[in-house]
Amino acid sequence: MRQNNDTDLQALWSKQTVPSANLQNIRQEIRCFRRRQIAFYLITGLLMLLTIGFALFIAFYFRPRLTSTYIGLALGGSAFLLALFSAGRSARLYHRLNDTCPNTQYLQALSSLRKQEYFHRHTMLTAYFVLLSLGLCLYMYEYTFARSWPTGIAAYVGLAGWIALNWFYFRPRILRKDKQRLEQFIGRNKELRQQL
Repeated sequence: MRQNNDTDLQALWSKQTVPSANLQNIRQEIRCFRRRQIAFYLITGLLMLLTIGFALFIAFYFRPRLTSTYIGLALGGSAFLLALFSAGRSARLYHRLNDTCPNTQYLQALSSLRKQEYFHRHTMLTAYFVLLSLGLCLYMYEYTFARSWPTGIAAYVGLAGWIALNWFYFRPRILRKDKQRLEQFIGRNKELRQQL
């Protein structure tokens, strides 16, 4: 014989206690995220400096003959300088974030940080890819077409494929991951501020 089970699920659901988030854990997550971001941007800046040094080494040691090669190196170097500037600016944004100010000011600072980081990551990343792509195209001219036309065309087709992969796959993926990471950071901060 079947038993009639008239359980009020909504009443049971409303009786559940929701554990509050541990404030100490949230604060620790926020501090760790901030430190990771600052370290990431500092390492990015260091890698850009090393790359600029390598480009200068190529220019002085191998002494290219064509002006287009030097222009390509200059465009590539300016792309790396732009990335260096952007990384330094973003590291300063996170470093200046004061987590001891009142809730509304802190959330405003986070909103401002989000807008500035979006500009740096979106606009600067686009400019970086454009400058680097043009620089590579001009740099490769001397070394590819000096050999033979089929080799040069194959090299430029490979370069175009690499640029397309970076532009249509890596760039949107980087931007999407950065946006998700920043939104998660802001969400955790809002959660912390609401509990205070």
